[in-house]
Amino acid sequence: MIKKSVLALRDLLFTACVSIRNIFKGSNKKIIVGFVASQKTGITGSAKPLFEELLNDDRFVAYWVYPKANEKKLFAEKNYNAYYKRSFYRIGLYVKTDIWITTHGSFGIPINYNKHHSKRIELWHGIPFKGFLKENKDKIVKDFNQASTVVVTSNFFITLFSEKWGVDKEILRDLGQPRTDMLINNILSKDKIKKDLGIKQSKVILYAPTHEQDLKEDKLLFPWNENKTFKTVIDTIGENTALIIRPHPYWKEKISEYIQEKIEHDERIYYMPAKKINNTEKLIYISDVLITDWSSIYFDFLLMKKPTIFLNLQNPFEDQFVMKPEERVGYLASNEKELSEHLHEALNNLSKYYDSFNQKLKKLIEKVYTKTDGKATERCINEIIRLSK
Repeated sequence: MIKKSVLALRDLLFTACVSIRNIFKGSNKKIIVGFVASQKTGITGSAKPLFEELLNDDRFVAYWVYPKANEKKLFAEKNYNAYYKRSFYRIGLYVKTDIWITTHGSFGIPINYNKHHSKRIELWHGIPFKGFLKENKDKIVKDFNQASTVVVTSNFFITLFSEKWGVDKEILRDLGQPRTDMLINNILSKDKIKKDLGIKQSKVILYAPTHEQDLKEDKLLFPWNENKTFKTVIDTIGENTALIIRPHPYWKEKISEYIQEKIEHDERIYYMPAKKINNTEKLIYISDVLITDWSSIYFDFLLMKKPTIFLNLQNPFEDQFVMKPEERVGYLASNEKELSEHLHEALNNLSKYYDSFNQKLKKLIEKVYTKTDGKATERCINEIIRLSK
């Protein structure tokens, strides 16, 4: 009770100081852009490449805000300007910020940005299968409608959000997601990424399941008979293939003793949660096959045009879908045996995979991505400039 009272008093004083400081905020010669870090992952998603591009452009001043004081450590390895959202010393910067960049809604912005005449670009953090319970969807729509721009990746999402959700069509902008530029432009060295991550094997499997949704008790790391499924995978991949295990950031790390022992001692197994490497796109970029269930990572991996194996599990969502179950284009495994068969074929017979799925993949990519030119970051920068005028 005392802690809550102290925090409430702090927030009240902070708001009062913001109002006073706003009177003297002056004018900016450069465009000031504040990036709001997501909890647990910090610098990640589309905000990361956009931020890094702004650092190299002398038209902008870019910095990060993190929502909890203990999240400063997420920025420790980067020489980035990053500040706690309740830092009294940074109020002057906050009120002078022209554009706020968010990926999870306006949560985390330290001031009432509309009141202080700032603009906001909502990048959102993924293309989900997940439908939303009405109360959650209503909150998302309200938050979207308070933004100046909501970035989407295709005309399909403009129609979906405006006609079915009630988002103002004028703020929906088909710019593409900056995080996917590196996947499309193909300018990074896979060998260097693998070397940096300590991966020695020639082929890479990315295992990236979602977590249980809507406050349900979280699931085990692998489905069916957990240890048997995991053993089936590692027995199938051979000695020269790496298995990256990439759990969802909100998964509660329920790892069996057997799998934990293998993670620690089997040189083919790489456990890489967001706290270890928060750039998911790099993992996608070096991977030859994706194994997932209902994770939105699939729609980024889709751009790689490589095999995906879906675990045929009941969807974890209580409401309807944004993307439909039939849009999981790829292999579908209902048990350990099918998973092994599909994995063997995906690693050793790409032509068969493309013969089976190429037309469906092409159709799905066209639905999800209007623009696949690798210039999403450039378009988002132009949008920042447009909004700042």
